[in-house]
Amino acid sequence: MKIISMFAMSLLAAGAAQAAVYTWNGSADDGDWTNTANWDGELVPVSLSSTNADEDTIIFNGANMPELNLATFTSGYSADSASMIFNSGGAFALDFSTSQNAAPIMSESRTLLTVGDGVGGGTEDVVVNISNMLDLLRHTGSTATYLVNSDGTLNFAGNIGLYNDNNKNGVLQLNGGSIVATGNLDARFNDMAGSYVEFLSEGGSLTVAYGGSYTDFSAVQADAGGNFVDTNGGGLQFTDNGGSFTVTAIPEPATLGLITAFGGGLLFIRRAFKL
Repeated sequence: MKIISMFAMSLLAAGAAQAAVYTWNGSADDGDWTNTANWDGELVPVSLSSTNADEDTIIFNGANMPELNLATFTSGYSADSASMIFNSGGAFALDFSTSQNAAPIMSESRTLLTVGDGVGGGTEDVVVNISNMLDLLRHTGSTATYLVNSDGTLNFAGNIGLYNDNNKNGVLQLNGGSIVATGNLDARFNDMAGSYVEFLSEGGSLTVAYGGSYTDFSAVQADAGGNFVDTNGGGLQFTDNGGSFTVTAIPEPATLGLITAFGGGLLFIRRAFKL
């Protein structure tokens, strides 16, 4: 009996360690996170951090986003941030002020945020607004990926920061969507080979303020897109907006080489890879 009991306890422990998947359906149409009717199986995540050793996943489906009584991150290096997939229409406020060191905590590399499912109309069908984030990743050596599809927009209030440690990387992937920051792209992007902005098959755009990696448009021209990986293959266009610049992946004929228009505030690069 003692052996059987111990075996049963081990099974229970193994089950408890499995990652949980929570799915928002918004059925109650009240935007209330705590309303069980808004969640599949009436399972409501109590935190934006995982509740066990494995990483939880929170999926937002339906026609709306939660707006009331939002869960927050759990402070502590043992509380990995949950992966979040945003398919719902509307906007979601993602506040990192309660997370350890105001940054995502991850024990292994994965896609932390997926904004949009690539289905729908304009590029702002799904909007995620990040606030109070210092760095794209903290804790153990790994890579946090932020993927924005064609119906998604990811906004950063402030800089897109990297922690001062070469094994804590952040990758911004654009697959037709947009990333906009009121601040700059951290200067450490120039030093960390594992941190970069990647334009996938559907392209997309990134808009950031000057500073950090790029103090002015001449620095963008001098860099020639070193932090930007064009797997889209059509080329990258750099536009000077005054206090900020925009990088856009655009389709171009395969025969087009390198074109620059330095005086006009525009820099076009056929392909740019971070080495």
